[in-house]
Amino acid sequence: MNPPYTPDYDGVRSFLADWTEENGLSGVAVSIADGEDRFIEGYGHRGPNTRDPVTGETLFCLGSCTKLVTAAAVLLLAEDELLSLSDEVAQYVPWIAETSGPPIMVEDLLTHSSGVPSDGISFPLLVEPLLDGGNREPFDRDDFERHVRDGLEDRLPHRSRFMYYNTGYSLLGQVIEAASGSSYAEFVDTEILSPLGMDRSGYRQDVVESRENMVETGVEANGNFVEREFPFNEFLYPSGGLFSSVAEFLRLVKAVDGSDDSSRAVFSAGSKHQLSEPRAEFGRYFDNTAVRYGLGIMRESFLGQTLLHHGGTCGISSAWFGMLRPADIQVVLCCGTEPEVDIRTVGKAVLAILLDAPPDDCVQEIKLDRELAALVGTYESRRGFVTAVVDPIGGGLHMQIDEREFPLVPVRLDEDAVFSTVNASGFRREVRFERTESGTRLLFERYCLRKTSDF
Repeated sequence: MNPPYTPDYDGVRSFLADWTEENGLSGVAVSIADGEDRFIEGYGHRGPNTRDPVTGETLFCLGSCTKLVTAAAVLLLAEDELLSLSDEVAQYVPWIAETSGPPIMVEDLLTHSSGVPSDGISFPLLVEPLLDGGNREPFDRDDFERHVRDGLEDRLPHRSRFMYYNTGYSLLGQVIEAASGSSYAEFVDTEILSPLGMDRSGYRQDVVESRENMVETGVEANGNFVEREFPFNEFLYPSGGLFSSVAEFLRLVKAVDGSDDSSRAVFSAGSKHQLSEPRAEFGRYFDNTAVRYGLGIMRESFLGQTLLHHGGTCGISSAWFGMLRPADIQVVLCCGTEPEVDIRTVGKAVLAILLDAPPDDCVQEIKLDRELAALVGTYESRRGFVTAVVDPIGGGLHMQIDEREFPLVPVRLDEDAVFSTVNASGFRREVRFERTESGTRLLFERYCLRKTSDF
């Protein structure tokens, strides 16, 4: 599809420069495919302790963006009839059969629908080794089995409930190894990375650290950046351990999106469809817009089109990819550390800028933050006998009035901002902020209050 617009690459540069500065990031890299056009750039440095520049070829740890690769690997094995999404995981990881409730299927792990809540596996695999500087025994296969068994004790066997479960993708790595006869890293390299020309990308320490141009690895401690060795671990690989550059990962995203000739050598049309087909509901925005989950991909409506995307963080860097259909635009974004403004929000803003749409109006997270900030302040009745103080809290507001406190949950943000709350008597109440020519007024129960000051 040829776009009826001229992509605003200068706008993307300006936006990312502001985001980098405002979030104190050392460096950012972005790659964009817009039809046949390519835009690949890096800004800043690879870390706080180096002046080496970030480029489109700088290697970052992609965190949970890796789940797309793992899901694709499972589908390759399914095409070769070496497994099925409806197989019980216990066929490949026998000790899983000991869990209570109905059997866990391969598809359950792919869609985070196994009923197992998060068991915090990122702490022993990633967070604790980074903080401790490697001063602990490596997390091995016995540790992994004990950790998973303990988490399975909390399983809620209701497949309709989405519960993001990183360990499920670590288990899928074990499934891939049992079905393929190869290690997870070897299978992905042979069947996906190498055919797509992703020669610098990889998982293992010996592979990644042999490459030049890699993000600085370390943690923030007492306001300072302390260099740390990244804790490469086979159980981290499938859920969040791929190292790649925005230039190389764009090839995989293009292949999955079906708009690259090289994709036919790796993924069939059926596999591409299965990856993006919505199977579970991830959640809903405040305006009730649904975000659904396929296989390692989230799916939602954006700018009247379909956005397929996923984000991830791994302690030393953050990443996001997005595919906008039918516009045929793909974006990959990476940065060092974890920014205050979520990289998923920034990725959507980049897409909006490319399509000449103001991010403030079309990116839910940015719009919500702007609207909430405009409502914060002090409100008083005409004679000053009632005062309300409105503060921001999470994705909503907190209101104190007449020594009573209320959490305000957004319902609608358009001409008027409408929130919902429940009072101490159990009644659901509407809280409405009306924008008038003379200012903002707050309508709640019997009161009509006018905004008298901002914070």
